[in-house]
Amino acid sequence: MRRAITCYGNYSTYLNDIYHIYKLLGKHYSEIGQHYLKVQQDIEAMGFDISIPSTECKNYLDHINTLTNMDRMMANVYVRVLADISGGRIIRNKLNLRKLPVSMYTFQSGLKGKIVTWINLEHENADAFLQETQCSFESYSNILN
Repeated sequence: MRRAITCYGNYSTYLNDIYHIYKLLGKHYSEIGQHYLKVQQDIEAMGFDISIPSTECKNYLDHINTLTNMDRMMANVYVRVLADISGGRIIRNKLNLRKLPVSMYTFQSGLKGKIVTWINLEHENADAFLQETQCSFESYSNILN
């Protein structure tokens, strides 16, 4: 019997979508290249199966696959990783109370600093980063609803 945890809707769907997002982003930004394995570990520990992503997530992944500009790609890395580092603390604490796995909310030391340092560098197309950040937030909001 599969357990569903209510947290942004169905938690198994959320983890499944996050798995696919990190797997794709990791192909473009090596610093998070293996992070999807932590998500997979949590999915399996909870007795869930990895499946195809939700329609909203598939649309988001299709969008990411069209990006050729590294500033735009990093906007998606920034939104995802910093959300899971910062907002993930709240989710991690709730899951810890329920004695559930929380590997996906643990990132390698210094990753946040590396991303912030990259963002603060001079970029050829800073507007692209800002536009894509907005797009990433909106796309991810669709996944969570």
